[in-house]
Amino acid sequence: MNPLRLHVSFDVPERDAILAAASRIPTLAVVESETEADAIVAFQDLGKWPKDLPVLQLGELPTEAPTNVYPALPSRFDPHAQAIRRRLDAGDLGRPGLARLHVWSSTSEALNHRNKIDAIDLVLWLIGEDIESSFGTQSQANQVIHLGFVHGAMALIDFYDQLPADDRYRSLTVIGSDGAAYADDHRDRNLFFASGDTNARPPATGYAHLGPMLEDFASCIRNNGDAAHAQRTYRAAETILKEWLP
Repeated sequence: MNPLRLHVSFDVPERDAILAAASRIPTLAVVESETEADAIVAFQDLGKWPKDLPVLQLGELPTEAPTNVYPALPSRFDPHAQAIRRRLDAGDLGRPGLARLHVWSSTSEALNHRNKIDAIDLVLWLIGEDIESSFGTQSQANQVIHLGFVHGAMALIDFYDQLPADDRYRSLTVIGSDGAAYADDHRDRNLFFASGDTNARPPATGYAHLGPMLEDFASCIRNNGDAAHAQRTYRAAETILKEWLP
């Protein structure tokens, strides 16, 4: 099987990291020109790409998105999220009943619209049910969304942007009928000792999601994946955000 030829657009902010991740995947071959490519990774300007090439879109999905565009949903490919998904799929946790996600950042690194859609999608993906009800509220610093699902599960998503500069906090909890899984930066912080004060830093997963995300994109293409379905999942999260946190 020949490698899928992948062109990474020059407008992608994390281009170097994506190129490095792609170079470690045997089923991918990075090419410098879109004329040589089988697929594209882009951030903005979707109109410039040939309509017959699949595009992985890292930026926001425009209202009228081309039918060949797959919106990237990077939180699904975080190592913690992948581990929880595997346990759900194996039946180790039973039916998910509660998902709680805290996404906190500093003012200087406040989450944008795209980041929040990605976080909401993560919860929808883990619960895997249609939404029956939703509610949102916000204060000066916090934005909170509560979701109810058709089979009784519920979810709480909390955004906060008043942490000290360069700090962040992520916490994901999934409680099922037979078990629970946690991914919490407080518990997983690493202690660093130097000549100054001791400090505790969250795990530096960095770009760990890029390789699995690219592999999934390549797999979708090889298996004639449905970009329309990927767009619908993005729109579901976007609709919730627009309704409660416009």
